[in-house]
Amino acid sequence: MLADWQFTPYAIPLFIGSVILLGVVIISVQKRTARGARYLALTSGTTLFYTLGYAFELGSPTLSAVQFWLKVEYIGVTLAPLFIFLVITVYAGQQRLHTPLNVALLLVIPAITLIFAWTNGRHELIWQDMALNDTEPPFLVEFTRGPWYWVHIVFIWGCLGAGVWLLIGQWRKVVGLYRKQVNIFLAGMLLPLVSLIAYLAGIFPIPIDLSPYALAGTGTVLAWGIFYYRLLDIMPVAREMIVSSMSDAILVVDEHMRLVDLNNAAQKLLRLSPQASIGRSATEVLAPWPDIVDACNIPADGPVEIAIEAAGETRTYDMRTSALRCRREKPEGCLIVLRDITDRVRAEQALKESNHRLATLRRVDAEISRKLDVTYVATMALDAAMRLTVPDAAFIGLAEDAGMRIIHKLGAFPDDLTGQLIPPQTGILARVIETGEAELVTSVAQDPDYFELSPGVQAQITVPLLSGSRLIGVINLESRHPQRFTPDIFETVKLLAARVATAIDNAYIYEERQKLVNELDAFAHTVAHDLKNPLHVITGYVEMLLEAPESWPLDQMIEAFDAIRRSTEKARAIIDALLLLASVRSVDRADPVPLDMGAIVGEVCDRLAKMIEEHQAEITRPDQWPVAMGYAPWIEEIWVNYLSNAIKYGGYPPHIELGSDRLTNGQVRFWVKDNGPGLSPESQAILFHPFTRLDKTRADGHGLGLSIVHRIAERLNGEVGVESAIGQGSLFFFTLPGPPGGFGPAAG
Repeated sequence: MLADWQFTPYAIPLFIGSVILLGVVIISVQKRTARGARYLALTSGTTLFYTLGYAFELGSPTLSAVQFWLKVEYIGVTLAPLFIFLVITVYAGQQRLHTPLNVALLLVIPAITLIFAWTNGRHELIWQDMALNDTEPPFLVEFTRGPWYWVHIVFIWGCLGAGVWLLIGQWRKVVGLYRKQVNIFLAGMLLPLVSLIAYLAGIFPIPIDLSPYALAGTGTVLAWGIFYYRLLDIMPVAREMIVSSMSDAILVVDEHMRLVDLNNAAQKLLRLSPQASIGRSATEVLAPWPDIVDACNIPADGPVEIAIEAAGETRTYDMRTSALRCRREKPEGCLIVLRDITDRVRAEQALKESNHRLATLRRVDAEISRKLDVTYVATMALDAAMRLTVPDAAFIGLAEDAGMRIIHKLGAFPDDLTGQLIPPQTGILARVIETGEAELVTSVAQDPDYFELSPGVQAQITVPLLSGSRLIGVINLESRHPQRFTPDIFETVKLLAARVATAIDNAYIYEERQKLVNELDAFAHTVAHDLKNPLHVITGYVEMLLEAPESWPLDQMIEAFDAIRRSTEKARAIIDALLLLASVRSVDRADPVPLDMGAIVGEVCDRLAKMIEEHQAEITRPDQWPVAMGYAPWIEEIWVNYLSNAIKYGGYPPHIELGSDRLTNGQVRFWVKDNGPGLSPESQAILFHPFTRLDKTRADGHGLGLSIVHRIAERLNGEVGVESAIGQGSLFFFTLPGPPGGFGPAAG
């Protein structure tokens, strides 16, 4: 076939193009790991068959030789358009189309065409009535185009047209170097398209097929792109595979402030679709995110933190902007990268908050240890809890037998909550008291035990104050924002509660010790002063009687013995009162029982019958008494002290009224009302202090009575007090808890 071949100048460009195409094949094979390199090698290789075959066809003087080279050419004519299309799909990021089935379907028409070309002599479906102009080279063959020829032309047009459409779409999306690469591909694609049109239309004066020359030009263009624009090293498809799969959101804006690209992460984050946003003004598309628009206009020098609402929550993103420049340093757009740093920011915030909580706990330790006062410690503890957790409401309560007494509250709780006694069976508090375990409830609406103190609350933290196994009190925090009560916050409140419990227990011990010291001081005063007086009287009379008993008349001796008796009784009363005070103080707990207050008052009146007679006192008492809980021997002493004081310090003669009231908090108030001169506010303030005696002229008391009353009521979870005004008499009262099941019928 080559022996008769004759040289023609028309073959020179084809040979040069073939060399270039061979170089593209070699380079593509060397870079076969790059995406698209395999299809580019196949494209160049099959095109090489076309250009070389056509070069030899133009110099072949016989029809048989021309027909042979036509068949060789058709290896490239049938396959090159398909491989060009596959190269473009890879470049445009559409390699998902490259399934075995799709590729097999695309090969059907080229395979049939190639078979028909090599067997054309039997059916002439491609070339008909072939004739050769063999006068001089180039030797041109003339033929009539068969029906399959046009099928093949449509297939070529389909491949090249689809490739151009993909490249135009890619050109709109990319900038800079990528756009130059697309320009190269478009130029390479347009050459065979234009040449095919010119050949089919017969525009060229010599009936030469221009397609091989155009494909040789395409090879030259591709070679230029490979060497100058690194076509196989830097491809948008690599960008598509890498950038699109990145977790960082990436946006590209051109120099005209048009959004030209955004990866999958950006589409998901900003809820934008490429079809509706690419090519439009970035100012318009990104209007809901002004920080991003500002970064497009003026790229920041460093990272900027911005907040974006995503998936129903606000997340923090690190935004970095970079100007896109060409070789002449002319800005061609802006690259924006958004990296989700929410977890890092939250971790930093959590660490900062943890350090803050630890610092607060250290300060609280110092503050609550500085002053051993229960009220001070409770106030400081609740303030610290508010600083640590930022609740909407909080209170601290101290344990009593009848429940939890609120001693301090902050926030949205009712103003009158302070001082109230919450029964131990109320709400979530009841579980904490029973188990001694702290509780975090993030949805109080779903808790059947929740007891509402403040409206709108959604979450509650209740932590017991424990000293060893002994319950001292509770800290209760409530919030309308459940997210504030995190497990870390819960653990911090438990740490705070442990410190506060120890501090309150120490304050209790200190206060009790101070009471003991004060009582011991007063005891020493009583022993040294009040007890000394009757003993001095006894000693004086005894000494006088011993010195000259015979000189004492009988009536004077009887008077002396009576004075000794009275002094002895006074000393014994002082000693009995001191012993009673000591016993009340030393007993940790007296088990209360329902009291028959009528019988107790009757016993007291019998004990004081002589005093009542001497002072001609008139006493009025009810027939029925409410039931209260207490310890009868101690309650009898309260009545003795109150009634004896009313007789001694009341009017002349004393008119005394006894009575009781049922209080709303479940307690019962018992009282003694006299017709005495009344007490000033100053006197009332110190009345129940140990060893206080207000009227030193009218009575010879020793000042222990009301101190004993106060101590007994305190031990029985009650209170004492006085209501008085100058000239209007006084009403002394004490309270006791009512029966556990509520008030029953009154006792006689």
